[in-house]
Amino acid sequence: MNDSPRTPLSRLRAILSTRGVPVGPIITAGGGLSLWLDSGPKRRIELRLDQRGPHAPYRTIGDYALSYRGAPDLTALEESWIDLFVALMRRSAGNLPRLLARSDAVGLEGWPLIEALPLEFPFCSVEEVELGEEGERQVEVLVRLTARCNQSCPFCSAPPPQDDPPMRDVVRLIARAGTSEHGLLLSLTGGEPTLRPDLGRIIAHALALPRAATVQIQTNAVPLASGKRLAGYPHDPRMQFFVSLHATEEALYDACTATRGQLPRAIEGIRRLTKAGHDLILNCVVTRYNVTHLVDLVESIPRLFPGAVPLLHFSVTMCPEHRATAPEMLVRYSEAAPRLEAALARAADLGVRHSSLQSSTHAAIPLCLVRPELRDPPWHRPRLREHETGYEDPGKAWLKAERCRKCAVDAWCLGLPRPYVARFGYDELKPITAAPGGERN
Repeated sequence: MNDSPRTPLSRLRAILSTRGVPVGPIITAGGGLSLWLDSGPKRRIELRLDQRGPHAPYRTIGDYALSYRGAPDLTALEESWIDLFVALMRRSAGNLPRLLARSDAVGLEGWPLIEALPLEFPFCSVEEVELGEEGERQVEVLVRLTARCNQSCPFCSAPPPQDDPPMRDVVRLIARAGTSEHGLLLSLTGGEPTLRPDLGRIIAHALALPRAATVQIQTNAVPLASGKRLAGYPHDPRMQFFVSLHATEEALYDACTATRGQLPRAIEGIRRLTKAGHDLILNCVVTRYNVTHLVDLVESIPRLFPGAVPLLHFSVTMCPEHRATAPEMLVRYSEAAPRLEAALARAADLGVRHSSLQSSTHAAIPLCLVRPELRDPPWHRPRLREHETGYEDPGKAWLKAERCRKCAVDAWCLGLPRPYVARFGYDELKPITAAPGGERN
């Protein structure tokens, strides 16, 4: 973040402030500009200036369209503030392409890191979780390094394709993330992050952070089968690979990843990771394709990866709404839960280590749908934000039934993804009468 008075954004913010405009942060990123107006309690308006799209804009400035969100209607005073902003932009319209091409941000002082980072760096997302019974807080920063991928999973949670963020912006993000007051998990993802030739340098920057508890690389491991890419990465006890492995039967793997013949290379990549001594988690996203395969997958892990058996992790599809095919991959949680429970029981029999079902946070089955003994302990739970979950509120991305207000774990339950509710409704949700650790329903 650069708040020097010599920068164009700082000058713009100073002019607006001196004219009485309650201007908040101003950010340029991804070829656009965002400006926030703090109009009053719980009334924050975001102005967005972008290249003109197919929809009718609120205002136009040359080849750019201005839109706003955060208020259904604008007051006369708010309109006057926007008029001033538009006048200033039109006066310097010739410089807009150069201004918008540069990533910069001003005015984020005092904003919580969890809110400020995604504004300043649109290629990242942030969540805050509580770990352990003492509720130790951790900030998890997900950095999308590329949209390129060698697979086309129909349930992929990556956002719509965008240009790879330049190295300088990635380095700035890592430095800003390192200012977190809490423990930091920095997850490097994509697309497929190992397709970036500078990933080794990015990992090194992340490991240089004194507060980084874990630097995680999310990968399908296929590009690591040759070993050449892996040889270029640092080796550090704080480094962890989070590897997608949605099936160990070839036809199922092909269906889940929309590829052909990649499973042997994925297995080889995982073996190279374990042989090199890297900390490793295998993540299986449960969908209608593989829900009946979970026990078979567990039983194949010791055979495929003898010796240093990786930690097993299960999550459910988050059903991203920009992927038209994603809802087709959903499976009812009431159907998936007993199969997950059977898979975990088999893992315990075989000595295969596994994460808690709660550890997926945004990609976890609500606790009311799993057996009481699997609700303990609450090692990993999200700190909910007002904008992301609500009670039968179609404007929120995650939804809970009205009866969930009485649930003992409501404070850390996101509920159901909105597309899931559209497909299956709320009937499966049954409030828990006592928090994990006490008597239950």
